[in-house]
Amino acid sequence: MLHTGGETVTLNPVALDVDAVTFQRLIAEGTPDALQSAVNLYQGDLLEGLNVTEPAFEQWLSGQRARLRELAMGALMQLLAHYIITASYEAAIQTAVELLTLDPLQEAIHRCLMRLYADQERWGAVQRQYHACLETLRQELDAAPAPQTTQLWQDILKQRRGVSKR
Repeated sequence: MLHTGGETVTLNPVALDVDAVTFQRLIAEGTPDALQSAVNLYQGDLLEGLNVTEPAFEQWLSGQRARLRELAMGALMQLLAHYIITASYEAAIQTAVELLTLDPLQEAIHRCLMRLYADQERWGAVQRQYHACLETLRQELDAAPAPQTTQLWQDILKQRRGVSKR
């Protein structure tokens, strides 16, 4: 595993399994199975909890964390679209929840979850998601939801009333 030569010591890259490299390879592969494997491999920020006071290293690490996070979010977005197209609603819901765990300010994902829950007539879940969206936007951005979020909520309430009258 180690190669030595004079004052140099190097690692044999073939003998290593680096999760960040595997993660990137799986995303590049791009199939739903590979994307799901990549998402399963992503466990949060690179070297989370590591405290190094070297500014150059911290700058590099910050950039790598952001890059890998964006790759994870992109993979989750692709999976979400795949699960919706294939009518895999529970997988779509879990994927949307994972996306919101990484970035709770994605209002479009809150709306997507509301639609998914409404399609399954999970009215309590729709209401909780709508209120979670409102609260997150208020706390983090001191903002109200976009008009399309409010409209979706009103449309779902009408849909619910129509279903309950059957």
